[in-house]
Amino acid sequence: MYSEMLNHISEVRAGRLSLETLARQRLDLLAEKNPQVNAVVECHPDELISQAKEMDRQLAAGKSLGLAGIVMTIKDNLNVKGMKSTAGLHKLKDNLAGSDSGIVSKLRQAGVLILGKTNMPPAAMDVQTDNPVYGRTNHPCFPERTCGGSSGGGASAVSLGFSDMDIGNDMMGSIRIPASFCGIFGFVPTGGAICVDGFTGGEPMGSTMTHMLRIGMQTRTLEDIQHVLPFMLEKNTPARDETIGQPLKIAWSDDCGGLPLSKAIRQKFAAYRQRLVTEHELNQLQEHDYDFDLARMCFIKLLYGALAANLPPPVVFVEKHILKNRFLNNRLKDYLQAENERATCVRQLESLFDQYDCLIVPVTATPAFLHQKPDKMHGIQPIYTSFTVDGKETNYATANLGYTTPFYTAHPVVSMPIGKTEEGLPVGVQVICGYHQEHKLFAVVRLLQEQAR
Repeated sequence: MYSEMLNHISEVRAGRLSLETLARQRLDLLAEKNPQVNAVVECHPDELISQAKEMDRQLAAGKSLGLAGIVMTIKDNLNVKGMKSTAGLHKLKDNLAGSDSGIVSKLRQAGVLILGKTNMPPAAMDVQTDNPVYGRTNHPCFPERTCGGSSGGGASAVSLGFSDMDIGNDMMGSIRIPASFCGIFGFVPTGGAICVDGFTGGEPMGSTMTHMLRIGMQTRTLEDIQHVLPFMLEKNTPARDETIGQPLKIAWSDDCGGLPLSKAIRQKFAAYRQRLVTEHELNQLQEHDYDFDLARMCFIKLLYGALAANLPPPVVFVEKHILKNRFLNNRLKDYLQAENERATCVRQLESLFDQYDCLIVPVTATPAFLHQKPDKMHGIQPIYTSFTVDGKETNYATANLGYTTPFYTAHPVVSMPIGKTEEGLPVGVQVICGYHQEHKLFAVVRLLQEQAR
């Protein structure tokens, strides 16, 4: 697939395109299309042009800037110096970041232009993008539908061409879901491969949560991810540069342990597998291969255990015993047991990747759905009492997070588009490989793309 981003890098290096010209083009596009989607919520045009001019001078003086020619956006909960960082929270609506997060600093030093910040739900706690600070972000092609979340503003910005890449974060599917809804690529690496710091709204505590919450990116092509990733990785990040043979050995599941799945997704995924089977070996995942139910429940235990550890004991007591939040639990023994269960899930997946090149599963139960308001709010947490899949009532979280949370194991994963429904709604799948097998994952996805077109 043609990469406009890589072409711009080549043009800048050859002196045929200035960064000032590129910045002005993006600002013009932003002014034209952003009002309809509300994807980019913080942008300083004068500063952007000034930075572009300065980088043009540096390039003319012979300075090497490996990523010059890339215009990026940054999710609103990652700090960008001089820009507001609100995480969609009203209490932080005037919070101005005094410094860059580590990953933003790395990208700036490599020559990236930061166009602005992209919208998200409050504290990244929804798969729709709407908040009291900036309002709602729409799907780039279907304004009546959600763009996904929590990195929803980034998906719309990339899809519409405002930015070449959006840098966000993903624990429950925050990059993978909006990428799938908007028909682009979403990528999160092995846990720990990219430094997690400079967050607004609180950074994760402990090695388990830090690995579960990963910095990642959304782009229009796989090649864009491959080009930028080396500039983002921590030093001494392991890399298992494994070769792949053909045919690929592919494990797959279409319901990840009995989850609801819409007819549109099921049919599109089945048709895609039919194309794959002409070139590769496909095997349906068996029940004993991976315990999806254990993985989902373990994720909830770890998430709410970490939340409870950061709350005052009286608040935990009220939540558990008065408000009946059955998941909130501050008992260390239970948290440690959940860590043991996570280790079991990790071993199951690593054993699977000893046998197969990759695992392919859906991203969500449905394509991008119509904007839906929560039935009530529990603090900043929206509560949805109903959600339908093909007219059947189901749980909102199960349908929208049940396919992504089982990979809280922090294995590298790409969400890639495989086609569109009859209505024209994009459909994606997750492709997962073993720990530190990013090179293998990209090689696998390149092959899988051939049947996705």
